[in-house]
Amino acid sequence: MVSFGIIGSGFGLYGYLPAILSTNKRQVYILKRYKEILKNRKELNFYESKVKYLDNEQEILKNSDIIILARRPIDNEKLFFQIENKKVIIEKPIAKSPNEAFRILLHGNSNNIKIYSGFLFEYQNWYEKITNITNGTVNIRWGIKKVNTPDSWKYAPKNGGGLTAFYAIHLINLATQNDFQLNNSKLLNLNNLSLNFNKKGVNLKCNLYFSNSPIFSICLEDKHIILQSGSPFGERSNNNERDFRVNSLEQLIKNVISKEPFQKIFETIELWDEVERNILK
Repeated sequence: MVSFGIIGSGFGLYGYLPAILSTNKRQVYILKRYKEILKNRKELNFYESKVKYLDNEQEILKNSDIIILARRPIDNEKLFFQIENKKVIIEKPIAKSPNEAFRILLHGNSNNIKIYSGFLFEYQNWYEKITNITNGTVNIRWGIKKVNTPDSWKYAPKNGGGLTAFYAIHLINLATQNDFQLNNSKLLNLNNLSLNFNKKGVNLKCNLYFSNSPIFSICLEDKHIILQSGSPFGERSNNNERDFRVNSLEQLIKNVISKEPFQKIFETIELWDEVERNILK
């Protein structure tokens, strides 16, 4: 039986936990203090009796075959450097900055850690449609509604948040996995980011911005609409309390169990670094 350890009381529980336990023959360890969260959240209390509770993070790191680090980047980094000889899913953006992400990858390489991250675009229905395009310009527009408190780390670039590190990293990984090169990147007042990538025959133009109305749209040549939605991950139906990313996480978990690292994470960090340096020009 494959064992998982989840460290993180947010997306770790409402995202990864249902995805892991979508099938039998998997053991999940979480911290004892998370028990109240499972008990008090209606969509999670089903799992209260299906996990094993441990006292501290070190016990989870010791007992788990696959470890999920789903806290803030600064917290994930501290835990990561205590790990060796494991598979680890470290939530994006992996670290606060590309330089710190490179340190994590170096530690992983030196300590037999197989690293994965929560890049989920490749599991979306629209993904193959755009990766199969061989000629033309693909325009992606992502308007992001802020749903966390204004002081959340997710909006603070110095903490691994903001448009580039927390959101655009998904698009940077998409570009990396499909052999795009960076053309240019511009960030206006931390609220509007443009990324232009290209490869032979295809331009990929991305615009990300904070908005009161969430939108994710993909168009070919500004004419053919490939997707228009409120989120790149689909939308939750009114009667479904489960997070709409769980289906994608189920596929990620299956791949982590069965495959060697496949997400081009080192190359993604290299491209993220190039994007950040280009912004500063």
